[in-house]
Amino acid sequence: MRTKKWGFLTVLLAATSALGLALLQEARASTAPAVRIGAVVEADAVRFEATAEAPFDFITRQPGANLFLVDLEGVAPDAGDIARLLPSGLVSSYRVLQHRIGNKLVVRLEILLHPGAVPRVERESPSKLRVVVERTANRMVPTPASASSERVAPLREIGSITIEPGSGEVVVRIVGNGRLAYGVERLSNPDRVVLDFSGTMLRAPARRTTGVVAPVKAVRSSQFTADRARVVIDLYRLVPYSVDSDETCVRVAFRMAAD
Repeated sequence: MRTKKWGFLTVLLAATSALGLALLQEARASTAPAVRIGAVVEADAVRFEATAEAPFDFITRQPGANLFLVDLEGVAPDAGDIARLLPSGLVSSYRVLQHRIGNKLVVRLEILLHPGAVPRVERESPSKLRVVVERTANRMVPTPASASSERVAPLREIGSITIEPGSGEVVVRIVGNGRLAYGVERLSNPDRVVLDFSGTMLRAPARRTTGVVAPVKAVRSSQFTADRARVVIDLYRLVPYSVDSDETCVRVAFRMAAD
């Protein structure tokens, strides 16, 4: 029985390795530009930087409290799959691998978070992306009892969406009645940033706000599904931007171009 068990595990591991190698070879055979991903551990943050030879799109998801995913589209890894442990109280480890979504190959960055760590995304340029993981003060770590009650908790609500021009930047602020779970996606043709809020409802009717300050052209909100709200920020052009959040607010800041 033990021999059969080990034989099955050996076959499974071999098949997994073969699949990863096949995806990597397929990516290298394509004409997609290479992307390099590295991590820097600081005293109060962990910074991940993805730099490519050409522009790329990305999608973020947080399927669980301790897992943050970034899928980079239109690029190929500059090396094989890697996995690293980090000496940090914010991130325990990360992994970079070739991944397939339907018929599309992406480079996936998987970040394993410690409790209380919160990631935010900064878009430096069309060919550079940064993920900064920091600690949120006074964030409670759910116990098994609170986690159970969270599963039956009512949906979060988005109460207001405002556009606030400031010194050198335009900020879109999405405010809810608690911490909002969200994913970010940048799309082109036309340029826009899409935020999907899972487990969330719009308190106000869907709307479209126009006539705001460049580079923001318009902001649209809708109830995309019964439990998912969507906010779309239309842009005149793509500029560097960052996304961060606190206990009730998600803040998307776009850098204003110099005159």
